[in-house]
Amino acid sequence: PLVTLTGDPTLTDVAVSVKGMGLVADADWGIVFRCSGIGDFYSWQFVNGYLRMISYVGGSRTEPLGISITYAEELNAWQEFTVIVKGNVIYAFFNGEIQGVVVDDALTEGQVGLFGWVNGGTDLSNVAGGIAFDDFVVSKVGGAPVGVEQWSLY
Repeated sequence: PLVTLTGDPTLTDVAVSVKGMGLVADADWGIVFRCSGIGDFYSWQFVNGYLRMISYVGGSRTEPLGISITYAEELNAWQEFTVIVKGNVIYAFFNGEIQGVVVDDALTEGQVGLFGWVNGGTDLSNVAGGIAFDDFVVSKVGGAPVGVEQWSLY
């Protein structure tokens, strides 16, 4: 797995969106938010034939965290993940349509970023990688866009 992060580590109420595209079968990808470390974050992502909200708290994974929707993998097509987080309420959107709402108090602030996973042994010789991302936008809820700063990789 790969988690890339940017932004203020004290972000709380944010809207995050990104367009993503799976380039190889069985890649998982999506948004990371309220991340304070590799063992503490939420993700809204495509994973193993589902759209799922997942949490990592103290290194323990909860999957799904309230949202699990069967979704057939669609390669080489842009798809958009969006989350709006206000207080302990998380609104999850996929391709512009709301998919569910989660109420969770475990993580209250943190950086935002992207999640990706490509299985070991996957042939990437014909593509630049297993996943492509574009149009990453972060805004404070009710505020202006947040600047994308230097990225950290985990």
